[in-house]
Amino acid sequence: MTKPIDNDMDDFDEPLLIDEEENIEEVPAVDQTTAVRDYSDRRVLVWEEDDERCGITVEVLSDLLVGAYVKGVKTEIEALALLDSEEWDTFVVDFYTEGVSASEFIKRVNNYPDAILVAIAMTPLRLLEEREPAKLESLRRLFDYEKNSNAQIRG
Repeated sequence: MTKPIDNDMDDFDEPLLIDEEENIEEVPAVDQTTAVRDYSDRRVLVWEEDDERCGITVEVLSDLLVGAYVKGVKTEIEALALLDSEEWDTFVVDFYTEGVSASEFIKRVNNYPDAILVAIAMTPLRLLEEREPAKLESLRRLFDYEKNSNAQIRG
């Protein structure tokens, strides 16, 4: 039978266990870091009218989706122009912003082939808070999908 040992020494990062034969075995530490994934083939378009929230969202997503091209725009007109002129696979909007859910942009994005629409509330995004591993992982999962699947709305 294995019993935990109280260990007040600061030199050890991993807890020690001792079994009945007095053999010491180390318990591996759990890795709390988020695995780095390659998103270099991803193109993400963020539409957010507030400059500060748009900038923070683009920065958080750029850090989160390593290698992805993330572009933020302030107006629906800019978003529609980029929709017509460039290829995108992911669209990020805040449905709490008045008029976004019923906009022409959303109607067109819903028919965009093999793309996903990620609806997140951008107001609470804060750079330091969003860099916590638990929050990053749950946010990152919104952006994972299989290529050539049906378009989906996530949020």
